[in-house]
Amino acid sequence: PEYLSEQDIEKLFEVAQKDQSLHGKRNLIMFYLMYVTGMRVTELTQLSVSHIQVDSSHVRIDGKRGKQRIIPIAKSILTMLTTYINQVRQQFVDKHGTTQYLFPVVYGKKIRPISRQAFWGILKGIWAKANINKTISPHRLRHSFATHMLRKGANLRSLQMLLGHENVSTLQIYTHVE
Repeated sequence: PEYLSEQDIEKLFEVAQKDQSLHGKRNLIMFYLMYVTGMRVTELTQLSVSHIQVDSSHVRIDGKRGKQRIIPIAKSILTMLTTYINQVRQQFVDKHGTTQYLFPVVYGKKIRPISRQAFWGILKGIWAKANINKTISPHRLRHSFATHMLRKGANLRSLQMLLGHENVSTLQIYTHVE
């Protein structure tokens, strides 16, 4: 699989941090969550506030075929996420009404979760500003997460659990990591 270097990921975050608007803050936490958990874009867009377990520093992910998994998140990301929920998301709720979605938007006068396509468009826009001559996709962030985890010493079984794969053999695609 194609993946991004850690420097490319850092550049993405640097560029995303420059946008201090409400949407910019939302986008940044979406990028962080996607990268540090390795979740799929659909899993990210379908998150609800109840999936965030602040006390135990975990996020519950509803994966493919109705399978759930629990992924730990670092305190620093949890702090960013809590700030997003209490400030940015709360302003959306105050303006548009209550919703369970973690990343709500208004489509056709209805509150819905942000779409996969909208996330991809946001990611491509930030990536263009980063001026890195590589293609980007949400799934490439997932591959980058897996590659970087293996390089830092994660074992295949742990990575299998984090990514939500049924078989460890699915992870053979990451054997390009030394």
